[in-house]
Amino acid sequence: MKDIKRVTIETASRLFHAQGYHATGLRQIIKESGCPQGSIYHYFPNGKEQIAAEGVYHRIDEVLYFLNNSFQSDDILSDLTKLFEHITEYHHQYVDSGSTMTSIGLMTLETIGSSELIQEACKKYYESVDLFFETLLIRHDYDAAEATRLATSIVALIQGAFLLTHTSQSTQPLIDIQASIFNLFEDNDAATKS
Repeated sequence: MKDIKRVTIETASRLFHAQGYHATGLRQIIKESGCPQGSIYHYFPNGKEQIAAEGVYHRIDEVLYFLNNSFQSDDILSDLTKLFEHITEYHHQYVDSGSTMTSIGLMTLETIGSSELIQEACKKYYESVDLFFETLLIRHDYDAAEATRLATSIVALIQGAFLLTHTSQSTQPLIDIQASIFNLFEDNDAATKS
């Protein structure tokens, strides 16, 4: 039974990314997923909106797993370098295979004012990723206020680069922000030493 939920969420995520949330209908999700209509309504009684929100929650788990596996050493800049290599490779795999993933940024923007359920899921996504980086920075001896500021900056830069990457179909924005994020750390180190 869990396959029906997974297949439905994956199909919907692909369609939302390709066409947008509002241009994707529940009937299309049902048809392209190949799942029985009754089962989809059983698992998702609130329809497309619930499918989208659960897709965002599923993405939180995936992203946190990915981030936790990317930051294993005591050298945060080395781990950041590996993170950007993984993100770039991940993007290439999706583009090369013709697959797509739902951009949380695009979903957030498209559903502002139209879906409190999806907006709450997107908010939880950003809070979770921000908290991951904040906790990581505190573990690396950054003071709490500075960790909060840096975490927000990192998440904003990465999410902005994702939007640019999707629109340009190029990983160059991800490459460009890597240097900017490293500069944030160098500026912070210089400020704490003076």
